[in-house]
This record gives sequence, structure tokens and C-alpha cells, in this order.
Amino acid sequence: MGEWEIIVEDGDLVVEFEKSGENQKKKGKAEKTEKQSGGLLLQPPVLKSMEIRAQSIFRPGQKDIEIVYALSGDGYKTDMLHQFSTEDVLYDSSSIEANVNIENMIAHIKAEIGELPELLVIVHTHPEGTPFPSPQDKLFFRTTAQTIKQHSPGTEVFYGIHAISGGSVRAKKDYKKVNENTIKWSSITHDHEVAFYTKESKPVEVGING
Repeated sequence: MGEWEIIVEDGDLVVEFEKSGENQKKKGKAEKTEKQSGGLLLQPPVLKSMEIRAQSIFRPGQKDIEIVYALSGDGYKTDMLHQFSTEDVLYDSSSIEANVNIENMIAHIKAEIGELPELLVIVHTHPEGTPFPSPQDKLFFRTTAQTIKQHSPGTEVFYGIHAISGGSVRAKKDYKKVNENTIKWSSITHDHEVAFYTKESKPVEVGING
């Protein structure tokens, strides 16, 4: 078995996300993917919540770990962030992988808002990495989309990769759309770059609303 893999254990989908490095960055830039119609709208308060969630993994003197969170909303506008601070959903994580139980993630979201939303964006972090999907990420996109469709056929699912780096004081930079599917900014301690994709790993047009 390879260094990065997706396996099923006792009905749980175990997803090991590859940490993106320079090689992954080069490969991601080399891949040409078809632009997706439609798009996502993110408001500054949602982006701020994403920043806070990603920075919460900071561990002095240790490598940051990967985490998973989700955004939900209606149409193409996200208005809520879902944290998965429970072992039922995210039952193991390190700097290079995150093990996720998709069924429990769905149950968690339903418990928060009563049902699966019209729009769902599942995001995972790449600490000290880049926002390009690895082959394992792409498999995760496809398999989780199938599971969610079984529970809620009307839910449109997208995916995000939240690259975060830093841990020292720096100049703050406002939210900026740097290409069709990517938003970039800096807090006073970390650089953030988030890219969005369809279940087929095609770029999703993203905009900042407000």
C-alpha cells in the first residue's frame, strides 16, 4: 500500500489527506482543469470564522495538524461554519492526514440545523501546504459526494482546501480573489489561501460578498 491511502474500517471511510508540498504545488499548477459554471459567495464574517478555525490548530513547537470543517447555506451563498470537534467525526489527525467518518459528519450537521442544507462545502486544511488536491483528495471528493447524495439528493456539494502557514507576526492583508477559485489573505500571524472545487475536482468560481 502506498504512503497515502483511503481504506474502509468497520464501515468508516478513513481518509488520509496528503500534505501538499512543493512537488504537489508544481503538479497542481501543471494540471489544466475545466472551469465550472456557477460559483460560491463568501462573506467576510464567514472568511473570518474560517481563519479562526484553521488557526486553532496552532501547537507551539509541534507540527500543526489537519482538520476538517464545513460551510453551509442556500443557493451559492454560505452563511454558517460547522466545526467537528468530536472523535465521532474526526477521530484521528496528524500533520499529514485526517481520518473522517462521513456518516457521523452528516449526522452532526443535521443535529445543528435539522437537515442537510441546500449548499454544503466540506473543507480540510493543508498545514504549511498549498491548496491543490492530491489524488487522495480527489477520491475523497467523489466518495463523500456519493454518500451525501444518498442522504440528501437536493444538496449541492463542493470542496475546499485551506492552506495555512505561518505562526509569527506579519503584516495583515485583506481578503483577495487571486484566481477563479481561490481567495487569499493574511491575519497578523498566518497566511491563508483557500481554493474550491467540485466533486470532479474542477475549479469552482468564488466571490467575496461584502
